[in-house]
Amino acid sequence: MNPTDPDLRDIVDRLVQCRAPWFFGVRHHAPSLARILPDLLDQLDPPSVLIELPEDLQAWIPWLGDPRVDPPVALSAAPPHGAPWFYPFDVYSPELAAIRWAAAAGRPVVAIDLPTTHRSPDDPAPPPRAPPSALARHQEHATIADWWEHAVEAHADHATAASIRRAALTMGVALRLQAEASGSIDPSLRARDRWMARHVA
Repeated sequence: MNPTDPDLRDIVDRLVQCRAPWFFGVRHHAPSLARILPDLLDQLDPPSVLIELPEDLQAWIPWLGDPRVDPPVALSAAPPHGAPWFYPFDVYSPELAAIRWAAAAGRPVVAIDLPTTHRSPDDPAPPPRAPPSALARHQEHATIADWWEHAVEAHADHATAASIRRAALTMGVALRLQAEASGSIDPSLRARDRWMARHVA
């Protein structure tokens, strides 16, 4: 999958142009995205903000939005079966930037991901970093993290907010299309997709 592929460009074009809902693709720790997101939200002025966080952690979102809480911080969930789940946030976390924007603007934040209590004990925990992939190797980078640094972070100081957002969306769509083509999508991810789609709808 090449970032100049017509199908990829078409999907990204539609995501960029969509306004209801307005999509902002993130890497969970991305200084460029955390920096530009508050200004973009100021321009958009959305009535609410939906984030990819398990629904059963909703009650903790106000704490994350409290300016007295000094990051880094983390949320954790301990389901009845299986290992604990951890969700770290820092000043370079786009989700934390969105939550704090919403708190300051008086907008509700909704955690829309599948609750941890609905996940199977066999579901893999979120990995600390993205694994190597054929797509990353195609881009002449050893890992997805390396490709992200090259495609997004390295150019962020001299790029517009719109182009940074587009670069992030392009990478996310390309990785998903590659996974779909290779048949490597985990069933638990599809369950999360369906859950989040209902919230977005």
